[in-house]
Amino acid sequence: MTQFTKKLIFVFVFILFPIGLAFDVNLTKPLTDGFHEGEYIGNLHAIRSYYSGISVFPMLIHGAMDYLPSILASVIASDSHLLIWTRFLNILAVALCWVLYIDLSRIMLREQSEKIVWGLLFYVLFLWMAIATGDDPLKKQQAFLGTRDLFLLLSLWVGARALYCRSVSSAYFHMIASGAFAAMSFYWSYDRGILSAIWVIIYAVTLLFQRNGASAFAIALGYIATLVIVSQSTIFGSLLDNYHNIVYWLKNTQDVWFLAFKYKLPALPGALAMLIFSLVVIFHAIIKSTHQGKQRLLPIALGLIFIQLVFLTKMYSLPGFPTSYYFVWPSFFLLILMPPKSDMVRGVNEHLAQLFSYVNRTYAVLSRSDKRIIWGVELLLIIIFSNSIVSDLNKARQLVHPLPDQVLIDGKHYGIDAANRYNFDCVFLWSNEGVFSLLLKKTYCTKYTYAVYISKNDEASVLNELRNNPPGLIVYDSPFWSMNIYGRHMRDRLPAINRFIQENYIFHDSGNGYVFATPK
Repeated sequence: MTQFTKKLIFVFVFILFPIGLAFDVNLTKPLTDGFHEGEYIGNLHAIRSYYSGISVFPMLIHGAMDYLPSILASVIASDSHLLIWTRFLNILAVALCWVLYIDLSRIMLREQSEKIVWGLLFYVLFLWMAIATGDDPLKKQQAFLGTRDLFLLLSLWVGARALYCRSVSSAYFHMIASGAFAAMSFYWSYDRGILSAIWVIIYAVTLLFQRNGASAFAIALGYIATLVIVSQSTIFGSLLDNYHNIVYWLKNTQDVWFLAFKYKLPALPGALAMLIFSLVVIFHAIIKSTHQGKQRLLPIALGLIFIQLVFLTKMYSLPGFPTSYYFVWPSFFLLILMPPKSDMVRGVNEHLAQLFSYVNRTYAVLSRSDKRIIWGVELLLIIIFSNSIVSDLNKARQLVHPLPDQVLIDGKHYGIDAANRYNFDCVFLWSNEGVFSLLLKKTYCTKYTYAVYISKNDEASVLNELRNNPPGLIVYDSPFWSMNIYGRHMRDRLPAINRFIQENYIFHDSGNGYVFATPK
């Protein structure tokens, strides 16, 4: 097999195919989830208000990923063409995550004797998780290695490459870059930012134990310097702004996102299976690490163990859908990084190696005309299996001439005409649907972009704020599930604020299930 053919297969399997799977989405799907997609497109006016100094930094659920794609979309397209470009930028982050995920597996398999078996298993598991995300853009960007994982995975990937650099200067550069990407994760996605910080600490401490203090200093330097430098810009908010948001969620996540046991029941079988699998893999990795303390990728292995342990604590805090694959990808890395040894696996690997060798030998003795036929078949297969990539030509056309948001978001459904009759400067989203901020072109009345983000401990302070500056418009009721998240209605979550609204506002029914409230 020629080098060109090998490179062609490599590019397809490790780059084009994962990208094609990521972009196998319907970018022009009408918006149906004003809560989740509202988190991405609804913060545009709030962050602009912060940039102009009018308001404080908003209370975000994730971080910069909640507003930066829509900001870029408004620059690239316009405020009236946000949705398609925001979706595209989020999916672009997913595609990069998947390419890095596959390439990181190649790095980890370099020194494995049974790399063919474990490599195939890893790729099959990747296909299972990637295909399970479907073609819904929202599920794609939130699912397995979604938008939020971008900088965490970049840090892992660069950190692994650093351990294989031939020159010392190149290794230090990679270490600094790994720390920098981990710091960017702090601003990009809060929960992954915490994981990235843990990962950097574990990586640096392991390097110190391996008597590689210079490399430990390099990754720590990259992390700290980036935290400080990025904080000086106004794009991501200050270090303190984001730190306060992270501390808020560490204190109040269990309160805000409390999930009753009956809602956890559907998740238990899958969660239990993944828990057992991950714990077995972690136990094996720890045992193997103690016997191979000088292994080159030991800092990566220990970092992945801690990341996986943190993920396991989150498995029971969400309903059944995500627990099947959201939180176990570190275990797949650990499995191929420190695989169990067995004669059966060794035998299968040898047979596969012989098969590939036979194919190479057979190919070498083929005539030129036979090779041309095979090249044609290979090209045809690539085209067939790259159907999603070919269809991306249509997506490119959608980006050049994107559909306006008014076509993809049904303003009549949300009662926008009725809401626009009233005079108001900001909107308070009791219904927790950020799409209203976009459609009404108004910022939020408090730093809490969604009322559901308000914890029980903060209800009194927010109530005082509402009394001192009553919102001109409140989206008070909605037919969407965002009024009753995890079986807890907004009136039960925050009864004091609900009572204030009931006593001081007049209610207007839009006729579509949405109820707006204006001051008496």
